[in-house]
Amino acid sequence: VAEDPWLARQLDALPDAYLLQTEPEQIADDLHALRATPPGSATAGGRFIPETQSVVYTVYTSEDIAPGIFHRLCGALTGHGLAIRAAQINTLADRLVLDRFWTVDPDYAGEPPAERIEAVNRSLVQALTTASADAAPKFRKMWRSHDATSITGRHARSRVQIDNATSDRYTIIDVFAHDRTGLLYGIARTLFEQGLSVWRAKIGTHIDLVVDVFYVTDADNNKITDPVQLQNLHHRLMELLANS
Repeated sequence: VAEDPWLARQLDALPDAYLLQTEPEQIADDLHALRATPPGSATAGGRFIPETQSVVYTVYTSEDIAPGIFHRLCGALTGHGLAIRAAQINTLADRLVLDRFWTVDPDYAGEPPAERIEAVNRSLVQALTTASADAAPKFRKMWRSHDATSITGRHARSRVQIDNATSDRYTIIDVFAHDRTGLLYGIARTLFEQGLSVWRAKIGTHIDLVVDVFYVTDADNNKITDPVQLQNLHHRLMELLANS
């Protein structure tokens, strides 16, 4: 490592959460894929996990490829009808990006065919290289029956917490909400429209409750300290949750 400055920089920048959740062999594969991805481009790969009946998609790119990387990728996955069960968003040294999504594909019982995974991989890359940030993806209608009590209950559980005390570098946003198609895309798009950059994200779904944590900065890579901006951010996110 001492003779490889690039590798040393990347290892120093690996987030603790990533190191705790990732096997050494996978870390080596990820760093190799990042290094092999040319500047201004992106690569994606997907693999089926039999134990969880899920497909893990990983995207390797850099911050310079396009604005709004996070919401573009969420839109590409949800546009294919995939349910995003968890995600790990990492910005590393040299503005490199390693984003990983754990998904469930409702179109297939068991492992999706290789053509399906490749189609999703292509969409992920295209979302960063050809799609406009203003082009909202089209999501499938998911018809669910629920009564007034369940609607009231799910909205009562929706809340947004903004934490400026825990981290010296980031504003941390916690979102608790009832799961629905396109929710993660909507949150990510709202953060983008507020001029924020997502540096880390921890996405989790527990039964039908989403618990998402975002580490964000403003356009100057600083925490959000303006009370008016913080209030507007909270209002926009709560408005999004109320309209679900």
